[in-house]
Amino acid sequence: MSNNLKLAKYFLQKYIDSDSKQLEIFVSSDFKYYVNLGEPLNFKQFLERMSLFQTSSEAVFSDISSEDDVHFYFNFELVLAPPNQDQKAIGLVQVVILGDFISKVFVDYSQNAEEYEEFLTLLKTSPTVLL
Repeated sequence: MSNNLKLAKYFLQKYIDSDSKQLEIFVSSDFKYYVNLGEPLNFKQFLERMSLFQTSSEAVFSDISSEDDVHFYFNFELVLAPPNQDQKAIGLVQVVILGDFISKVFVDYSQNAEEYEEFLTLLKTSPTVLL
């Protein structure tokens, strides 16, 4: 297993564990986070979104794969907590590692823009917090 693959797996695990301090150590100073190829967000904004998703939804991630040891891919499924448990978001994450640091994270949801916005609204207004 390459060092970059280990880093990608570590990054995903720390994301799952909500360990932002450990994540920060491994991101580049010019880290960028993109959602559906929108405007780039910085690391602080990434952490804010991470917090929102982790308190109001459950995530399932596929295994990480890469063809070039720079771009790492995995699928995800986010399911909202009750009473909105029938609502979910599915997508693909690409993590780019350059110079031993996480440089970019791209998240692409499979829903159309309207479905995605509906999911986000439900997520933000969810009365349930998952611990």
